[in-house]
Amino acid sequence: MSEINIKQELLNNDLVTSGLLNLLCGEHIGSGGTRHVFQHANDPELGVKIETPKYTAAVGNVTEFYLWSEYISKNEEISKWFAECKQISHCGRILIQERTMPIHPQFFVENDIKIPNFFSDVKSENFGHERSLESSNDIIKCHDYSTITLRTLDMA
Repeated sequence: MSEINIKQELLNNDLVTSGLLNLLCGEHIGSGGTRHVFQHANDPELGVKIETPKYTAAVGNVTEFYLWSEYISKNEEISKWFAECKQISHCGRILIQERTMPIHPQFFVENDIKIPNFFSDVKSENFGHERSLESSNDIIKCHDYSTITLRTLDMA
């Protein structure tokens, strides 16, 4: 039996699938239209995004990983605004990304923070602090950037 067939057989077992999810995923952080986000079970500095099978392709995770690895990470001025994508599963359904801490809806206004024009979806839920709220040197990063296109980044 090939390695792929062995893995598929194991994943068809609910106990194995449940065990793998519990090994990887800690506390549930939130959910969006197509993804559920968890704290990484072994590293609280990371988040795990799992794209639901609602759609045939894992568009959000794959887009974020591609944008990070092929473009954003190579531009220091732009990359400081984004949570780093660390790893993605071969099918794109599971993405491990730098975790941010939540900010409240009026944070940008109250702190006079100017969001770069390459962000099209600027609701506060898409952003977070790089560090805990106790830090006096917080850095704001976008952790949900699957709607950003290379064209808008080129115009930055």
